[in-house]
Amino acid sequence: MLDMNALQRGDVLLQAAVAEAALGETATARGRIDLLLELDDDTLFTLTKVAVTFLMRIHRAEGQEWTALTDAGAGRNEPSAARSYTIGLLNAWSAREGGTVTSLFATASADPQRREEMLRDPFDFAIERALELATKHVGPHTLVRQLCKSIAREDRSMAQDWP
Repeated sequence: MLDMNALQRGDVLLQAAVAEAALGETATARGRIDLLLELDDDTLFTLTKVAVTFLMRIHRAEGQEWTALTDAGAGRNEPSAARSYTIGLLNAWSAREGGTVTSLFATASADPQRREEMLRDPFDFAIERALELATKHVGPHTLVRQLCKSIAREDRSMAQDWP
């Protein structure tokens, strides 16, 4: 059962993280993600879907175009396992494969050695993209508005398969 108070707390933490990243406050934004990762798995799954929806709103790519992304944070041409997880989520989202998204999240959350790294990456990628867009003169309010649209897309009152 999804805890609506936890979900609202997660929504606000994610909004604050995106706004802070857009203002160049990446350390503060990452601290918000640390707090977000302390939420229960049901809430975290919904917030992961919100982050993926947000990424798709601000970075237009379809299907396999996501596989061309590298892991800038790792400083290498090949994506890390965590970034590969995020790219898998984005590929599944663009293909509208809700079962694959659920499976990817379940696998990542069940891996005790890489759980935090994997579950954190979609949020880190959202922060990276917000910072990148801010350098191109996209205002924090615009990014938060796109995030709010992504939050609204997740109809929490219905038990339907996502997406």
